Amino acid sequence: MYKPANTDIIIIGGNAAGAAAAARAKRKAPKRNVFILEASPYFSTATCDIPYVVSEEIKSPRELLHFTPERFLLEKNVEVSVNTQVVGIDTKAKQVLYRSAQSTSEHAVGYSSLVLATGSVARDPYQLAGKYTNHFFLKSVEDLERLVHFTASIAGKNVIILGAGYIGLEAAEGFVKKGFSVTIIDQAALPLNNQDIEVSQKVAEILKLQTQIDVFFGVKTLKFFGNNAITKISADGRLLECDIVISALGVSPNTELAKSAGIKLGVTGAVKVSSKTETSVDKIYAAGDCCEITDAVTGQPVYRPLATTARAMGWVAGENAAGGREVFAPRITSSGFRLFSSFVAFTGVTEFQAKNRGLITQSVSAEVGRLVPFFAKRHETTFGRLVVEKNTHRLLGASFIGGKEVAGLTDMATLLIQQKLPVTVLKDMSFVYSPPLAPFTHLLSILSKKLF
Repeated sequence: MYKPANTDIIIIGGNAAGAAAAARAKRKAPKRNVFILEASPYFSTATCDIPYVVSEEIKSPRELLHFTPERFLLEKNVEVSVNTQVVGIDTKAKQVLYRSAQSTSEHAVGYSSLVLATGSVARDPYQLAGKYTNHFFLKSVEDLERLVHFTASIAGKNVIILGAGYIGLEAAEGFVKKGFSVTIIDQAALPLNNQDIEVSQKVAEILKLQTQIDVFFGVKTLKFFGNNAITKISADGRLLECDIVISALGVSPNTELAKSAGIKLGVTGAVKVSSKTETSVDKIYAAGDCCEITDAVTGQPVYRPLATTARAMGWVAGENAAGGREVFAPRITSSGFRLFSSFVAFTGVTEFQAKNRGLITQSVSAEVGRLVPFFAKRHETTFGRLVVEKNTHRLLGASFIGGKEVAGLTDMATLLIQQKLPVTVLKDMSFVYSPPLAPFTHLLSILSKKLF
């Protein structure tokens, strides 16, 4: 039976934020006992890789496990208890109440400091969870294992994906690569409805090229038919048959434990923390997808659940839970994904987000060949879009669609945003050129010159 001492640093949750917090706390204070309590059977999982198990580019869900509890104890000297549900926090007594899967009894353990890393939960607006054998989320390794087992047991090849965000689009590609016919349904008029319209339109064009994908955007009403399994979905009256249904409708912060402990939430509905990841309750820190962060561009609180942010935030929370005074700086949100033969990446804020915060903006876009004509394959182009503050020319956000070069373009744009540099610096910058490696005129140079 798991019985930590009463002087422990307790971490609730064991994925990106929790694992990072635990490892850092132990390194900061090696003589203190650090423990992770994780509700699921697995911890430290690569959930961003889930769509690539669907496509079988990664062969098994078990390959998404960065650590087992045994290996984490061996390498990090941190004990992990999986299948352990935390049912409450007594903030006055500084105790965590938990229950293991092997027992119905509740146990209490004291803590000197605590890190909440409870993550996020899949949105389920249609309340489909647990009702149908062929309905799945793509949120956890357990979800993935269920899906892999199910797809191996059926002959049908029709998949309906609810949601056209990152996960829905990546899942669509994965199923197409496995030979399924895919239908994507979304209430928004375009995919990636959190991006500027021009970017969403480009993504819609990529989807139109895929013969195994049908898309229905702007859908207002969905109805589900079937008993144990969903056999048909009515999308605004159009009846669609299905063998598998995937909900990819985003996530919400998992804040039930925080709320029950009296921890304050922020304007986004996620846990509010200080720059040192402190919650409103003494000696309780929080990190990862359960928290809101400060956007570096607008200075406003936002909810941006990303594994990279969670890991960085967890590092700070672990440091401070062990006695440090590290600061988690306002964050520039950068992300990307693959969509068939294209890659899509973003950084900073969209024009809509900037204007919503009262910034006066201008934007510019361009699409150019990835290389000079001798080396570029036909139709291989890179699209770029910059959002700039009009008066200062400060870069606020950028979006790119193309080949793998979009990662470097996005990182360069992130650096400009971080340093609050005007895009005018790009106009005269000397970029590398080599016919088989890089274009003669760099996309960022073209974009900056179009602004002035």
